[in-house]
Amino acid sequence: MIKYLRMGLMAGPSLLIKFRKIQKMAKNLDKYSFEERHNYAFNLLQDVNKKAFHIEYIVSKDAELPKQAIYFGNHVSVLDPLIPLFTVSPNFGFLAKKETLKMPFVAKIATVLDSSYIDRKDLRSEIKVFINVNKLLKKYPDLNYCIFPEGTRSKKNNFNLLPFHPGSFKIATKASLPIVPMAIYFTDRILNQRYHYKKYPVQVHYLKPIYPSEYENLSPQNLADLVENRISDALDELKKNDLNCIQKVNNYSLKKAKKVQYR
Repeated sequence: MIKYLRMGLMAGPSLLIKFRKIQKMAKNLDKYSFEERHNYAFNLLQDVNKKAFHIEYIVSKDAELPKQAIYFGNHVSVLDPLIPLFTVSPNFGFLAKKETLKMPFVAKIATVLDSSYIDRKDLRSEIKVFINVNKLLKKYPDLNYCIFPEGTRSKKNNFNLLPFHPGSFKIATKASLPIVPMAIYFTDRILNQRYHYKKYPVQVHYLKPIYPSEYENLSPQNLADLVENRISDALDELKKNDLNCIQKVNNYSLKKAKKVQYR
């Protein structure tokens, strides 16, 4: 509770002021340009991160990232969507569960960022969402999309991934866009009451993009398995570097870094 209170006091005032414009944008997207919406939402979130979350991103990648692609990552925190926005480009939309609409602040920002909401229990709704996302990707050549194919946050320790849903990859395959696997390590510590760091080192590794020519002959399940396995292997490597990141980012002694690494 203390952690949430501190975050609210630090970021609350400026957040409330800037959020008014986000609400206006969400009500009438066409009134604002693509660049204006995405940059404004990005600046708001950047301000919140600086004042409340204190995230230090440690980024690595295996190759140059495509101009437009669909990013698939593991999911452990509500803050995971911040990662591609801050480490790649503000030009990201997200495929989110319809339950996200019950989170007013998150839903408004996600809407401004050209996100879509899916009802996994309604197949017709899913098809409509995929068609709409494809239209957005064609309308905005600089727009990327981020999808968390586990379908929900994994709450297990040691990052045991939940099965990746093959249907999540239809957006990429239908649009014939590159797929970028994204391994995210330990965003869940940021909001966890047990962890209190000066800065929260979040590692993100962008793996080599998978282009349509490489996946066109794969079944949806085989493609899902391929991406899941690559992310799982990358997480194992990021875990090995975690202690060093905690120590370096916070200027902790090795003893203190070990003490606060896991609780």
